[in-house]
Amino acid sequence: MAHYAIAAAKRKGLVVIADAKAEEIDLVRSYGATVVVERSDDFAGAVRREHPEGVDALLDIVLLAEKSFGAIKDGGIYLPVRGWNDKLRVAGQFPPEQVGEAQRMLAGGLRGRPVVPF
Repeated sequence: MAHYAIAAAKRKGLVVIADAKAEEIDLVRSYGATVVVERSDDFAGAVRREHPEGVDALLDIVLLAEKSFGAIKDGGIYLPVRGWNDKLRVAGQFPPEQVGEAQRMLAGGLRGRPVVPF
């Protein structure tokens, strides 16, 4: 998922700061991240050392949650990809051939999200 998120952000001309395990820094950098910080317990501090004013938005794909908030500038946006505290509300599961039905449910004010497992 990181590869796609980084590519989409770079395509929009955004500066991308990513984190990675020490052994994966070069791999994540190859995805196009502008800066890659080593994953640690001080994610927010590592980001602020690279971008002192904080980031405008943070796309959390690894469940950093509150640990990442210090990296975001006042008025910035936090976007959790995998829900909050692993409590994603699932409205139903649909096989891939019923993805159209899952999308129609979204338009009708669905509480929760349809899941299409592959």
